[in-house]
Amino acid sequence: MMGHEVDSALTEDAFLGGRLRLLQPAQGYRAGVDPVLLAASVPAMLGQRVLELGCGVGAALLCLGRRVPGLSLTGVEIQPLYADCARRNALGNGIEAQVVQADLSHLPAE
Repeated sequence: MMGHEVDSALTEDAFLGGRLRLLQPAQGYRAGVDPVLLAASVPAMLGQRVLELGCGVGAALLCLGRRVPGLSLTGVEIQPLYADCARRNALGNGIEAQVVQADLSHLPAE
């Protein structure tokens, strides 16, 4: 457990052999193996910045953060519930990441 109460509309699931635990909605899109494989394919190195657009509950972003410590991680998610889960997941797993709830079509150019 991540040390906090899980809302009944959420489940807590283990990824990376239990090294990462994620809260995600019980209904709707749920992260599976795809974000794990995506994170494994990113050739990121210590000190680099990573931006994930449409990060959901943060599965790919946080799998990458678990694999490569010292990254500057930012996720953008339009759905408030998923953005909140991503923030809670980063905090609960001790991974520093910024998650912004925003519409991609309204992001600033810089």
